[in-house]
Amino acid sequence: MSVRGQPVMSNPEEWKKWEGRVDGKFPLRQWLGGSEQSAVFLTERTGQPDPKVVIKLIVAEQDADRQLAHWRAAAQLSHPHLMRIYEAGRCRLDGTPLLYLVMEYAEEDLSQILPQRPLAPAEVTELLPALLDSLSYLHGKGFVHGRIKPSNVHAMGDELKLSADRIVSSAELNPKTQRRDVYDAPETAAKAQAAMEAAMPAMRAAILQYVDDMERAAGDSAKLFEAAHEIRGFAETAGMITTGRIAEVLCRYMDDLTRFNKPLDATIVALHVSAIARAARAEDDSVRTGQAVAAELAALVARRLSEGEQ
Repeated sequence: MSVRGQPVMSNPEEWKKWEGRVDGKFPLRQWLGGSEQSAVFLTERTGQPDPKVVIKLIVAEQDADRQLAHWRAAAQLSHPHLMRIYEAGRCRLDGTPLLYLVMEYAEEDLSQILPQRPLAPAEVTELLPALLDSLSYLHGKGFVHGRIKPSNVHAMGDELKLSADRIVSSAELNPKTQRRDVYDAPETAAKAQAAMEAAMPAMRAAILQYVDDMERAAGDSAKLFEAAHEIRGFAETAGMITTGRIAEVLCRYMDDLTRFNKPLDATIVALHVSAIARAARAEDDSVRTGQAVAAELAALVARRLSEGEQ
């Protein structure tokens, strides 16, 4: 073991020497990988319906109690797109004090896929809503995810899940104490901007797929509602600000009609869908034009709603 903040193992594979050992409660089966600061092993929960799980080991440093508190708080969260935490605690191997975290087992993560090939638009379309939904859930509970990056996005059968071991209370997140890498948010690391720009083509392709779905959804309010809200959700992140603002107006219109239990006006819907499609397929995103179009459509919606109340 080393002093605080320095590597525990000079080489990540040194953790592999503990394969076959028992941390005091869980057997360390196959070494799955890790870094100088942590390691992940396959393990098992005897007598449980899902016995195949993984255990993560990290060195117990001065902030060990706080780390355990973070993990145990995250274990209380439940969402279909968050990895489940089963147990966290302390152990000792060869005199080294460690913390352990037992979690769901995932077959693969994005860091294993992206070096081989970029994601297809359909894969991005499937991925982003799941991640945004899980992050929205965390933020609503007063938590944030401290490290969004490919290795923390896991595939479990047909499900996509975000790792839960880096979840902390939003009040405790301190960017100054975090290790920096290319996946840091733009406000904490300039490299993340380059990563976001590299992801934009796939995100834009996913939005265009939603636009196609919206155009084919004429008369199907459920599909239209879903497509419009997905476009609104991450168009701005993809740099398609005009598209997102027009989609926002349509979403508000549909939300208002749902709240008042009124039918959709086919003319208003068609105007919005046409404007969203034109904005999404334009080579340049004109924010000023988008604001003007969105304002005109919002005024039209307001007039129609007012007429309906008379």
